Amino acid sequence: MGVLALAACKPQIPSEYIQPDELEDILYDYHIADAMGSVFTQYDDTLKMNVYRRSVLAKYGYTEAQFDSTMVYYVRHAELIHKIYESLSHRIDNEASALGVATDEFKGLSSLSNTGDTANIWTASRTLMLTQTSGFNLYSFDIKPDTSYRAGDTFMLNADAQFIYKDGSRQAVMVLTMTYANDSVVSRVCQMSSSMHYKLTVSDDKRLGIKRIRGYFFQAKNMSEEAEVKSSSVRMLLLSNISLVRMHTPEPVAMKPTETADSIKADSIAKAQSATQAQQAPQEQKTPQELKQPNMPPAQSVQPVPREPKASNLKLKVAPVPKNLKLEK
Repeated sequence: MGVLALAACKPQIPSEYIQPDELEDILYDYHIADAMGSVFTQYDDTLKMNVYRRSVLAKYGYTEAQFDSTMVYYVRHAELIHKIYESLSHRIDNEASALGVATDEFKGLSSLSNTGDTANIWTASRTLMLTQTSGFNLYSFDIKPDTSYRAGDTFMLNADAQFIYKDGSRQAVMVLTMTYANDSVVSRVCQMSSSMHYKLTVSDDKRLGIKRIRGYFFQAKNMSEEAEVKSSSVRMLLLSNISLVRMHTPEPVAMKPTETADSIKADSIAKAQSATQAQQAPQEQKTPQELKQPNMPPAQSVQPVPREPKASNLKLKVAPVPKNLKLEK
């Protein structure tokens, strides 16, 4: 009787809407169809998704109007759609691992503890559902550092985005802001427009100290399409595998005095060796012009002596040979 009483108190989904278990199966196939549709880029995105979406609904025997009204009901009851997508996120990850698909390197960061040199400091739900309804289109967070934070830390915000849109353009942002100890602020903004993994990183590069970590996820309306799109259009953003990882950065190693002295000594020895090699190196051979004595006056130029013209009647006279000349061997 107690079980029956609890069941009677449990809120029931109206019969005209798709029940949670079956809706989870439909949404699972929807995301598979979304991935298949993204492969064929030669067709228009809206046309592709309409074809794949209708095939999924036909598989379960529902019309497009029934699915749209169901999603509108679940969006108004955010806790219901949140539970469905938490289960759906685990299901997709398990199915991918069973098929041998390589897991995303960033998904392992969400399983880190909140202590150690690399820690996941995200304490809220790892799965968020944003709609375009005011009050449900924004999720913000504000984290104040504790004693485990250090100057020079780096922070990385990660999230997997899944858009559930019937029509219209996809517009969402992810923001991460760090306030330093001197009250200066640095912010990083990421535009999200497709179903994929996103990350943002901020660092205390100058080691000023960290005073505050803030950020938010926001899904915006496309005002240019607001008049053309019906208010019942399904436009939801699922954020899963959310993590905010803090990483300690080692301090730069300061040079010791002994290392400074050794470096000076090494430089002195190198200079002495260079001087010795310069002295022992053979001098270059200088040209005769470079070997002139500096005090010697320059040589005077010698003018050529003009020759007398040859006479045409010049005669040679032969000296007489002495008579008493004898030749000896």
